[in-house]
Amino acid sequence: RDDIFENLKIPVSIGVAPTKTLAKMAVEIAKKTNGIYLFEDENLMDFLKRAKLEEIWGVGRHTLPKLREFGVYTAYDYVKQDDFWIKKLFTKRGLDLKYELLGQIKNPINPIPPTPKSLQSTRTFAEFTDNKQNVKLALMGHLTHLCKKMRRNNLKAQGLIVILKEKNFTYYSDKILLKSTFNSELEVQKEIFKLLDNLWQDNVIYRSCGVCVYNIQLMDTEQQTLFDEQSNKKYEKLSISMDKLEKKFGKDTIKIGHI
Repeated sequence: RDDIFENLKIPVSIGVAPTKTLAKMAVEIAKKTNGIYLFEDENLMDFLKRAKLEEIWGVGRHTLPKLREFGVYTAYDYVKQDDFWIKKLFTKRGLDLKYELLGQIKNPINPIPPTPKSLQSTRTFAEFTDNKQNVKLALMGHLTHLCKKMRRNNLKAQGLIVILKEKNFTYYSDKILLKSTFNSELEVQKEIFKLLDNLWQDNVIYRSCGVCVYNIQLMDTEQQTLFDEQSNKKYEKLSISMDKLEKKFGKDTIKIGHI
């Protein structure tokens, strides 16, 4: 805490406890005391008796009045309730909350984030446009951003969606599921433009566009095809080389063009 303040001049509060729920509550206490609160197991019941329902992380505004109807006003009152009663009223999540308050981990911390099902990049144009070339450039920017993110996280996708939104907020999209996975913008540049051609309407003003990739999987678990296209491997290597150049010389050192 001292190091953070000394180097960044940002005050922080730290709560240490055996479970996420108790740690959240400990942080709130830390904010009101000296900035650090270390939870002691032997003081658990005294701590729960002092903790009001509204101070419990996970008790929402709909749950609060229902508990008060049954005379439950503190965290201690809550953990004293029968398991069957809690689960019937508040499902398994409510039961997990009880045991988190008692110091038993029900929501473990996973240092490895789950693989996302999809990734999306969209942005409103600085000036609304009916110029197809401008939209193409914007789509390539979105695609490049997503592919870089996938390469950084050892991911590949199989599906591709192009999104267009008119000036009046009318929304259009088209998608394709490819035979093989990709994480290089060079591999699917043509597919992006085909989807755009399917959606494009002349004399229409567009306010934004975007790209979404889906059916994402880790590269280590991807299913290999029997006949892997060598051109895709070349594109992948080229994209990795471009990433290295950007890392060395800065963002947008290399940009992808199109005809």
